[in-house]
Amino acid sequence: MAEIRAESGYLYNLSERLDDISSDLNLHSRLSERGVSCSSGVTDAFGDLAGKWDVHRKKLTELLDALAAGFRVAAEGFEEADSRLAEQATEFGNAFTKVVK
Repeated sequence: MAEIRAESGYLYNLSERLDDISSDLNLHSRLSERGVSCSSGVTDAFGDLAGKWDVHRKKLTELLDALAAGFRVAAEGFEEADSRLAEQATEFGNAFTKVVK
């Protein structure tokens, strides 16, 4: 029989870390919106880079948010399964004790 072990605290921790990374990426984007006061060539290059980065940053943060949600759902699923198994084991133990007595 296969054995599955899951540490829900670890999964929640991963989820929180991914949320933090996503938030940091959005924060850096908002800070870069303040603008750059340089020559027009540097400003244009920065604008071009920022525009491309915004597209990639958005895709990345969406992926990070989806992964974080997935880790939370997995942790909740493992906790629910563990609770159900514990209840069933208790019920079995109670039924067995009644039969043995």
